[in-house]
Amino acid sequence: MGVKRQRITKESGQKLLVFLNALNVQLLNPPSCDVVYGLADSNGLTIYDAAYLDLAIGENVPVASLDKALRNAAIQRGVAFFEVLRDAAQEAAWGPCKQKSCVI
Repeated sequence: MGVKRQRITKESGQKLLVFLNALNVQLLNPPSCDVVYGLADSNGLTIYDAAYLDLAIGENVPVASLDKALRNAAIQRGVAFFEVLRDAAQEAAWGPCKQKSCVI
């Protein structure tokens, strides 16, 4: 769409596709809408944040977010939670994320 609307060149679009293919993204089965809605409703989360939490629970990976409600819901369910870093001095705290997949 960006190429069609001339926001990026065709060459840039092709480079982006090469980059995205190198990320080894895995598509998962869609989450249960009832489960996601339940997480949203019981924790005061948006549907997006609840889906994010459901993914972390299902994949057994940590969550990183600035959202306090999401943080609290993750911690309440025993999901590892990484505080989002605001400066490079704390980068060492991300060590586990470099070794294992993280939902970020």
